Amino acid sequence: NAIAHKRIPMINLTVGLFLEQLIPMDGEEPPSTLDKLEGTECLSNLLFPENGSATVELLDVTTLKGLWNGIKRTHDESSMQISIAGSEGTNNKILADNCRTLVSRLALALEMLPDKSLWDAFISEPLLKQKKQIDMSPSRSRLNIAYMACLTASGGPRTLRFCLGVGLESLLDFLSENLEDTEDAAAATHGIGAFFSSCTVAINRGRKEGVVFHPHPLEQYATKASKVLLDAVEHKELSSAIKVGATRALEFLVLAVSEEHLEEELLSRLCSFIETLSESITQQSPGDESDWIDACSSTLGSMLGNAVDQETSDASKTVLASPAIQELVKEVITPKLLEAAESISLGSGASKKAIAMACTLSETYSSKTITALLEALQKSLEGGIIDDSCIQCSDALSYVLRNGGDYPSRAYHDSPASSTVLNSLGGGRIRYSVNAEKMANLSLPTEESKGDADAARSKVQLVLSNLLPAYENNVPVMTLVQLNRTVADVLPPMSEADKSTLSITLPILGSALSSIDEFPTIDDVDMDTDQSSLQEVCIGMLPGLTEFVMTEDNDIETRSSAAYCMHAMLSLGNLSMQECPVKPVVDDLVKRFTSAKFDHDASTDWLNFLSLMASSAARRGGSSSNTAGKIAQFLVELAVKGKAQLPFTSDEEKQLDLSSVDYEKVASKLRFVSASAYGSMLALDVKPLMKQRLTHTCLKYIKEAYEEEKSQAQAGNSIPPPNVGLMVLICHLICNVDLSKMDKMVLHQTAAITVEGLSSSELFDPSTAFDPKNTTSKNLVLVAILKLLSVAPHSVPVNGFLLTLVTGLLQAYAVSDPSSEVSTKLLALQGLAALTNLEGARSAVATIQPAVVAVLGPAVNHPSGMLRQAAVDVRNAWYLVEQTR
Repeated sequence: NAIAHKRIPMINLTVGLFLEQLIPMDGEEPPSTLDKLEGTECLSNLLFPENGSATVELLDVTTLKGLWNGIKRTHDESSMQISIAGSEGTNNKILADNCRTLVSRLALALEMLPDKSLWDAFISEPLLKQKKQIDMSPSRSRLNIAYMACLTASGGPRTLRFCLGVGLESLLDFLSENLEDTEDAAAATHGIGAFFSSCTVAINRGRKEGVVFHPHPLEQYATKASKVLLDAVEHKELSSAIKVGATRALEFLVLAVSEEHLEEELLSRLCSFIETLSESITQQSPGDESDWIDACSSTLGSMLGNAVDQETSDASKTVLASPAIQELVKEVITPKLLEAAESISLGSGASKKAIAMACTLSETYSSKTITALLEALQKSLEGGIIDDSCIQCSDALSYVLRNGGDYPSRAYHDSPASSTVLNSLGGGRIRYSVNAEKMANLSLPTEESKGDADAARSKVQLVLSNLLPAYENNVPVMTLVQLNRTVADVLPPMSEADKSTLSITLPILGSALSSIDEFPTIDDVDMDTDQSSLQEVCIGMLPGLTEFVMTEDNDIETRSSAAYCMHAMLSLGNLSMQECPVKPVVDDLVKRFTSAKFDHDASTDWLNFLSLMASSAARRGGSSSNTAGKIAQFLVELAVKGKAQLPFTSDEEKQLDLSSVDYEKVASKLRFVSASAYGSMLALDVKPLMKQRLTHTCLKYIKEAYEEEKSQAQAGNSIPPPNVGLMVLICHLICNVDLSKMDKMVLHQTAAITVEGLSSSELFDPSTAFDPKNTTSKNLVLVAILKLLSVAPHSVPVNGFLLTLVTGLLQAYAVSDPSSEVSTKLLALQGLAALTNLEGARSAVATIQPAVVAVLGPAVNHPSGMLRQAAVDVRNAWYLVEQTR
């Protein structure tokens, strides 16, 4: 109503009420951060309503002064509490941002009013008071400087110039008179950088809105600022804190002022400063401080990226557009950085960081840099030998691709050298050494030549892994076409050269396919109409890829890449119009399995491949859900019962029966593999209904196992631990589902079986375990126990099970290898610690407390510092149980 009727007193009273929500009256309870957030939002909605004009002109001078004090105090309090962990720190950051936004909007709105006294009351008078504080001690005025810099960026032209005159000039005067190694000097350098950065933001925003600042707001400060900042950087006795601040400030200065604002002498000193940054990076020594090197890298990278764009940009030019700096960047700085990045010197990492920073800012710089790195890599591969320089060059390329934004990957695909490099890596062209030429003769390969070949393949894979980031996003359609056709043309591989081509192309194709949601259609690419669509090419490749994956003679890493490609293809939503494109692949796998002689390793590979295809079906959903469900049912039955009907078969002869396996440990391992394959399906990020379907597949087996345990207990018989398959199955279920959504009875049954699993000799007894070196199964059980104790402690049975639980955790801790299974010991210790807080178990825990404390005693001498500390903490927690009983 106050807004609608323009009642000035009511508006001011309303503002006062909202301000009390920020700054309460004496004796009142301090408001929470959420209360303050609500207060700032109410003030913003009142003064700047969405469906009306701003009501700022209705405020009086007294209210405006109260607004300034309230917003400023709230800003300062919230800024000091941003470092608090959790939601409180996040809310304080939002509150500080809201305060800066609100005060900037008010300043801009007041500038537009004909009555300038309101702006003076809200901006001029308070800032003049803050100037006195800045003059005395910049380090104690950091919040004032930040507040003033925000007004510089968003408060309007008049506010901008006033803030520069009050804040920036004060800091420049202070630094020029007190260039000493003090905290105030360091704060002054950072504050100067903040003003230059804010001014650049304001100028760029104004340019977009058609506003030109004349004269340039920084014209009168450019010379003085350049001199004092360069003096600080060139001063040999100042600390790195001051030099870092001055370096950052100079970065923002050269991005804000133009060449005409600086004298020739200062331009020459700036060129020397840029060279100093480059030398600090490329000639880095072990004693250099990391903060200084990081500042040099980011500052130089920013200057390089902006300097290259200045050459071709039509926008207003800055100092970086001067001919001297342009020549320096092209002829000196960039070549030195590339040389250092491709080396194994100490400055390699900082050089890569500077190059990546420049690439994030400039598409032109990215194009030139990526082309240079690719051409260097291409040249080093011409001899057919991958040496250290070749690997370092690929490392530099990989770093830029991963950390340089989107521009580098686009530049990579636009460069003809990228395909040349891949061709050089593939086709068996790479040799390990000059002596490997002897392999070309017709004699049988020797052990030495085999070793050379393996080493060559290893280095090829190392270079290839550095190229993969280019195929994780922004992959052109034509590149996808070429990769698919390259694979299709050599399937099945008829020579070692074909296999080498697949070893290069398949990992790249897998990464490229995983980066898209749907396959591009024939209309998305410039292709002849008689050529097959990408979908048809992929469907045609599936049998050949299946054959390649299931052929044990092929390289294991290449087989894995082929399986990953199939998974990526089958996961694409528009791959095929069939009811389920995964089912033909599964039928083919079943046919191959039934026609082959049983082999442990082959069966393991088959189960893993089958689960990968099931994962593709689960991700597709819809008509493919039935395929995923059938395979999940098969995997669960095999894991629990050791016998299951093969998917999509009805013939009783087509079953996988592990009872026919000669060795019990082999059968247990296949149960473990089957349960793990099911667990990989549960871990997928799929639709809720698909997740629910996969979860319910194993619930009936959990109920059956629990009822069996219960009947054995009632008959007075000892309860045998669950078999490996059921145990691993249940643990994957616990780790991959939301326990709060599970039925309480089912959760209780699941927890009871899991606790019994701690006594499984197949998992925890090294002398009888199905795979003593397999720490995954042990860790999985301990993680499941830990999740139950932490997330759903009410589900963990205490009566009759506590001794089993404690004994099992202690045994897991004791039998695990002290050097290679530290993770297992840490998980067991976390479980023991959680038991001390288990509701309803403290009295029982206190009974066995002496034994636990005694067992954990020797752990304080373990070589691992982390394990020692954890053991001490757990031992203390158990020791205190008796004291607080």
